[in-house]
Amino acid sequence: MLGAILSFGCNLSDLGLTYEYSKETIRGESDLSKEDEGGTGLSKDYALRWSYGISETGTILIPDFHGGSSMKSFINDRESETFQAIRQLRNRDNIQQYAQQMTHYWGNQPFTSGPRYFGALVCFLFVLGLFLVKGPAKWWLLIIALLSVMLAWGKNFAPLSDFFFYYVPFYNKFRSVTMILFVAQFAFPFLGMMALKNLIEHKYAKNELIASKTRLLWVEMCLNC
Repeated sequence: MLGAILSFGCNLSDLGLTYEYSKETIRGESDLSKEDEGGTGLSKDYALRWSYGISETGTILIPDFHGGSSMKSFINDRESETFQAIRQLRNRDNIQQYAQQMTHYWGNQPFTSGPRYFGALVCFLFVLGLFLVKGPAKWWLLIIALLSVMLAWGKNFAPLSDFFFYYVPFYNKFRSVTMILFVAQFAFPFLGMMALKNLIEHKYAKNELIASKTRLLWVEMCLNC
């Protein structure tokens, strides 16, 4: 709680400026809207437009889990099965056009410049930390990581997103809800480094390590399935 208060205090001037200038942007009131239709912040549909798909969360472990970037088309990927299928079209004149328009990305967002990839090693150490690290810090890191991921789902997890959109200050000023994933990008390596530090300092008994490795093996088997 003290850390949250100090963080808020250190960023109070930036938050104040954001609040002041947001009134003159699309995140504030609009002079073009009718008086009875005015409002503050972004509309919910617009704010949640770039919502991470629930299955798209797999990109934190596998970068191209949902195809990668929308900027990457099949025009330069002529060895792919998709391009080979396009080549079978009868109308040869449209092959280049179709290959240019079809992108590698097939997730829930309108388009994206690339996935949120945390790193396989970071994910491995995070899961290891869940088994090895003791104390309240582990649970706080797990909670904020899960919360940020679920908030990034946006309209795909409407009850939580609606609550934050309507009741949490400044939340409707976000350009995109996927920005909240930076919190998980902090929590994952932080807990992983805590586990690695304890391993280096030999803080675990042999039976604890064996039990943790067994649980970790089960987790890996579930992910592979």
